[in-house]
Amino acid sequence: MGELGIYRELLQPLDIPRPALHSYWQTPAENLFILEDVGPYTLDQQPSLSHFVTAARLLAYVRCSALIRLQAGVLQPPAQLVIQPSYYVEALEYLLHCAELDAEKKALLAPIAGWLPAQLQDLYAEIPMTLCHNDYHVKNLVLREDIMTPIDWAMAYFSPYLGDLFSLLHAAAARKVDTQLLTAAYEDELRVWGHDYACVHVLGERPITWQVALGAVCILLTSIRWTLTEARYMLPETQQWIPAMIRNIIYYANTLAA
Repeated sequence: MGELGIYRELLQPLDIPRPALHSYWQTPAENLFILEDVGPYTLDQQPSLSHFVTAARLLAYVRCSALIRLQAGVLQPPAQLVIQPSYYVEALEYLLHCAELDAEKKALLAPIAGWLPAQLQDLYAEIPMTLCHNDYHVKNLVLREDIMTPIDWAMAYFSPYLGDLFSLLHAAAARKVDTQLLTAAYEDELRVWGHDYACVHVLGERPITWQVALGAVCILLTSIRWTLTEARYMLPETQQWIPAMIRNIIYYANTLAA
């Protein structure tokens, strides 16, 4: 579908905060588009606690707003953007068999195969699919005064997983921002939406800590696969991130397997 299609066919119908699409030019082979300038700063440049709290609430807003409209039939998610549990399991299988990872790293990841499918089955059975940004990082959260807007929606898809909140919490922890306050803000925003829309209650029925841990494992597995299959050819330095990503996978995997 591409980023232009995501803006036109997903974000607009779902009423998701995003830069306005001013104009575009499209052919079967390529497209160009002009988006609104939504602010001069990013969360990376202004990483205050209040801005991180805003980002946590904004993420809950995105997930709730999308879920409400999906369940109302406003949009039928395109099949190619609906992610099934097998997507994450296949990412793990790729890493366990690829030549680019050494035996030590594979040995660390191997135990995950014993419990990941069952955990994903629980996730998909209990949490409904909603819109995921999949690159919810501080450089993609743009500020104009107190208004925050997510940009760069090219990797968006539909899944119940909470990798976006993991990404935000990970960035906050690196900047010594209290992540518990962000989790509390996210949960509070879910409750606010739940007052008017019963369908969003299910987003918080399983502990957010469990959702974040499983989201972390999934987004990191798929990120390492992307690094090895694509990113390393365009940005060779991304390979240096793999050991840290594996350490984070093991940290969250241990909480899930306990």
